[in-house]
Amino acid sequence: MSKHLMDIGLGVVLTKMRFSVSVSKVHYGHGFRVEKYIQIDVKNSRRAIVELFCMENNLTLKYRIKKKADIQAWMDAIASYDMFIEDKNGYERMKWILDNPMPRANKNKSLDEFYDWVKKWDDYNLILRNDI
Repeated sequence: MSKHLMDIGLGVVLTKMRFSVSVSKVHYGHGFRVEKYIQIDVKNSRRAIVELFCMENNLTLKYRIKKKADIQAWMDAIASYDMFIEDKNGYERMKWILDNPMPRANKNKSLDEFYDWVKKWDDYNLILRNDI
């Protein structure tokens, strides 16, 4: 019976997950940063079955998941169910940003690497907007 409940928990997760990825200018110093998180809004009545899925997959269940390792663990756990994820655009953006991290600033590097990344990021987001 718990296997069925875990499957129900997975279904709840796939419909309640929201992915957020944004690039913003830092308010101090110079440069930009990527902010990303997964938000899972699970009400009390469904929390227990979602916790079963999380325990089985060693996942952290929080309202907002921000740690890179936790985000990666969630992405790995749901990867084979990606066709059922409700927030498809958010999921695709999160996958892209994990696969293509923003280059770190370094005074010994040319800015060309960063500019190339920005161009790819902008092009990717344009494609996603056109798919809506």
